[in-house]
Amino acid sequence: IRTMITYDRGGVWQPVPTPAGMSCEKPSDQCGLQIHNQYSRVKGINAPMGPLSEPNAVGLILVHGHVSDALQTTNPDVYISDDGGYNWFKALDGPHHYAIGDHGGLLVAVPVAEDRLANTIRYSFDEGQCWRDYKFTEEEIVFTGLLTEPGAKTMKVGIWGFGRDDHKWRVTVIDFEKVVTRQCTDDDYDTWLAHEEYHKTGIEDACLLGVKETFRRRKKNTMCKNGYSYEVQGEKHQCTCMDADY
Repeated sequence: IRTMITYDRGGVWQPVPTPAGMSCEKPSDQCGLQIHNQYSRVKGINAPMGPLSEPNAVGLILVHGHVSDALQTTNPDVYISDDGGYNWFKALDGPHHYAIGDHGGLLVAVPVAEDRLANTIRYSFDEGQCWRDYKFTEEEIVFTGLLTEPGAKTMKVGIWGFGRDDHKWRVTVIDFEKVVTRQCTDDDYDTWLAHEEYHKTGIEDACLLGVKETFRRRKKNTMCKNGYSYEVQGEKHQCTCMDADY
């Protein structure tokens, strides 16, 4: 089983690009990022979550996967794309539960072994480039869930589980607004062109399905919060379709 991706609503399908700095043991034209989803979990592979993206975190995708020519049965790692699946990088070793907050300005992940015991959460403010660990409890709990409010707007994260001895429920809520207190300003944003890699093909006036779309996104290297009330700002510009669009 291999994973394929399309950038033009199903017109052309191709292998998911190999993440930066990685390669298959046996290079082939099928080498790429093989992504785990429901099928893998049914088959007993420790991939706690399938692909995750949010409309309020434009271009950001988190997945479990392997770099190979087909799906593997060993524990997968976490990979991230910040440009809608054109480019990928390995973000975390091993299986995790993960979530998106602050419109993509906050990523959280809980490493979970096969025994489901956990007491540490990992968090990133730069779309997964750098991670920090925080021990949310001294006693390991049997982890059952990592939750944020639907919409990926909040910086509050809930961790659910129960004691392995007394089996009593434990709920921990972490407010990352206590860590990042500065509100972003205009200087903290830049303009991102959706399907930017496609537009780098060198084709003059490259146009994908008759539109070029830009979004205002927070810069990765800035330490500020978008805030709950932030609204994703995008602009669409019509352009002339090419032969490849048909």
